[in-house]
Amino acid sequence: MSQQLKISNINVLTEEYVPAELPAREKELKELLDNTERPIPKNIYLFGDKGLGKTALITNFIRTLNIQRPDITTIYISCRRTLSETFEQNFPNLPPRRVSHIWFDKSSGKKNTIVFDDVGKLWRKKELSYLLHDLYDSQGQKHKKISAIVVGTMTPRIFDRDFLTEPVVSRYGFNALPLTRYNATQLKAIIQQRIMLGLKGQVNGNAVDFIVSKIERHNSDVRLGIRILANAAYRAEKQEKPLTLEYAQAGWEEEKYKWWTSEIEALHPHVAFLLYLIYLFQKNECTTSREIYYHYQQNLNKYKIKPMVVRQLRTYLDTLEKQGWITIDTTFTPRTGKQSKIQLTDAPQDTLKTIFEGIDWTQYLK
Repeated sequence: MSQQLKISNINVLTEEYVPAELPAREKELKELLDNTERPIPKNIYLFGDKGLGKTALITNFIRTLNIQRPDITTIYISCRRTLSETFEQNFPNLPPRRVSHIWFDKSSGKKNTIVFDDVGKLWRKKELSYLLHDLYDSQGQKHKKISAIVVGTMTPRIFDRDFLTEPVVSRYGFNALPLTRYNATQLKAIIQQRIMLGLKGQVNGNAVDFIVSKIERHNSDVRLGIRILANAAYRAEKQEKPLTLEYAQAGWEEEKYKWWTSEIEALHPHVAFLLYLIYLFQKNECTTSREIYYHYQQNLNKYKIKPMVVRQLRTYLDTLEKQGWITIDTTFTPRTGKQSKIQLTDAPQDTLKTIFEGIDWTQYLK
């Protein structure tokens, strides 16, 4: 094997590429396929954090189902901000009015599977319920042969509360199918598969281990690992060298700012601002929730923005802790009462500083 690295298939180094086999998702794929064989298929809510392969799993499921069961009609819908935008994106040549009638006109009386991917993108959450309700009513008794698969990142409890109306909950009865985070062995298999399919030449084992460690540290987000691998491969090929640890580290440095920026942008603006305040006070090693509340109120009054109530702020701090941004140590003493000490986790301070300095909080919080 040549020592020099060559990119043999550039598509493999993109997030959109879905291989024919998905390492570590065989069980979930089998469960989806087995469901189509039931006399009355179940409706499924597939959920998990971003980067865990939800869309890749659905793509592989549809691909396999079309080969094994061509008699089953499968429709894939990638959700956008509104229903009209969703229809225009997925069905550009169909009239939007009562589009659910049209979906199954040609497959009346047969089994069908309809997939709603990325439902979290919908601005009006309950629009999903209106769509499902319309679909249910338009099919009459044939709805029993329709399996709805909804894909999202929120927990089943939040999905039921925010997206479904009571009639839809009772009619559809979604069964939760979670995607758990990958372990190090599974992540290594995923990266090695990409290397085998897309690269030729030497890739050092310590470079692979470094990429795997970064994915594992950042919520098992495989898309991050693919981008690091791509950055490293481009550098190694350009310099006509093997892909070594040095190139993998350079690939991470190139991606690090983008990743942390996207994580902060995904937060509610007031949650991001709380994180900013916690970052500012980390020079004292740790800070208390009372100090954070006080400075939050003071800063928002300065910006002439109405602050959240204390109860809501506590929920936001809990959110930051659950997502791994901070740790909260709560103690109780007779003198001071209940007190919570807050510390940032090992998020890179220099990167956070650069991101926070680039935010105009007056506009951001509005």
